This record gives sequence, structure tokens and C-alpha cells, in this order.
Amino acid sequence: MPLFKKLNDILGVRFILNMNQIDLNDFVQSFIQACPFGADKCKIYNLDRDGYQGLHVYFRANNHAFTIEFQFSPFSF
Repeated sequence: MPLFKKLNDILGVRFILNMNQIDLNDFVQSFIQACPFGADKCKIYNLDRDGYQGLHVYFRANNHAFTIEFQFSPFSF
């Protein structure tokens, strides 16, 4: 089995943004559309559990590359 299928989250970036959930959704959709390899290389998951809200975007340039994860969360007090 290829190594990239066994390892997860080898590279991740978290953004905590000062915006509400609706604006965050719009921002993440714009982020995905701007992907230089094409939006079809991105998978998005909306996580909302135990008080945590965030959009996780997983990107892989090709089938031989490791997945990169981008986490987007709204800033809240």
C-alpha cells in the first residue's frame, strides 16, 4: 500500500477567521474555486460537534501526493 494512503495530516494549516458561519462558507468556497489544480482536487467537510465548528478542506494535487488539510474556523468568544 502506498505511504500516502497510510499517513494522514502530514501537512495542515488552520485559519481562525473573524466572520460568521455564512461568510466563512462563502470564503471557503472562494478558496476552493481559486485552487490552481482545480476545485475537483478538493474535498470539503463541515464539522460541527461538541461546540467546535469548522470547515475542513482536503487537497491532493494527484494520486501520488500527500493530502494537505486546511481548517477554517469562525472566531468566537
